Amino acid sequence: MAQAALTTEYQHWVDHLAGALMRGEIGHVADCFRTPVPFFRRCGVRTSVTRDELMAELAALRARLRAAGVQAMHGTVRRAEEREGARFRLDVDWSYDTPGAAEPLRAAVTFFGRRVAPLANPCALCIEMLDYRREAFPMGDASPLPHGLSPVQ
Repeated sequence: MAQAALTTEYQHWVDHLAGALMRGEIGHVADCFRTPVPFFRRCGVRTSVTRDELMAELAALRARLRAAGVQAMHGTVRRAEEREGARFRLDVDWSYDTPGAAEPLRAAVTFFGRRVAPLANPCALCIEMLDYRREAFPMGDASPLPHGLSPVQ
């Protein structure tokens, strides 16, 4: 598949995922992950081992978004790679609509996983790992995660 068409397909999936998170459809968003799922961040790595932990992580993220006054989030696919065995790597830049914020909130995340269905399916991608290259909501803010971090070595 041509790169432009591939990026467009992944963009539709990202738009769907962002909308579901903003609407509070935590269970639906969690369906797009395979646990255990590690979240690599600047300050450490956190692994959601069970679906309940993942849902708590996603709910905490949504709570941070709401507390910051975020009204919408938009992901822009910067790079989409498909690899052997239906594996993928997806670089996404996130921006957050936050009226009245002193500066725009932005994040950059790389998703790793595998395609499990055609991209027209809302849970076509199974996310197996995330790498936060830039964080809009760093760890240690008012909404801590369910349990601690271990330092990245």
